[in-house]
Amino acid sequence: MKQFILTNLPTSYDGFQKLLRLKDSLESAIEEGHKKFFIDMSHITWFEGHICACLGGLLKYYNYKGLCIYTNLNKIAPKVRSFLSKNGFLSLFGQNRTVDIHDTTIEFKGHNIKKSDDFNDYITKYFSQNSRGLPDMTPILLKYFRRSLYEIYLNDVEHAETQLDVFSCGQF
Repeated sequence: MKQFILTNLPTSYDGFQKLLRLKDSLESAIEEGHKKFFIDMSHITWFEGHICACLGGLLKYYNYKGLCIYTNLNKIAPKVRSFLSKNGFLSLFGQNRTVDIHDTTIEFKGHNIKKSDDFNDYITKYFSQNSRGLPDMTPILLKYFRRSLYEIYLNDVEHAETQLDVFSCGQF
């Protein structure tokens, strides 16, 4: 079994460098024939919601390649665990999403590449008139804003040539 200590993940150069180191460690676990991979999340005190999409995609990919990836949920700092439970990220580790009564999260979700309506429904749900965190927009501007988000999804599907889901999430 191989393991990796994950620390704070900001949406910055440093955060993405940590994800690259994790990717390298996951890749070497596969090359060395490991079946299990433990991610120690006990050192995380801050975790930006947007980066869950990148981390989730990485974990799902290596799980698809045969690694059983797990963590000790009880060792995650309570505030971080609460946030990751509210946005649904911990579903990757078998925990159900908890209700976010303060509406501070945008659901962590994998979107099937063969069902683009799923992503369209997602952006309609989280990016509508009067959505928290969005500036006031005219209906036509909102339409173009959503179309731009949808184009990002399509670019992921077409140019990344992925056979797996495309992930999204966020926070306010």
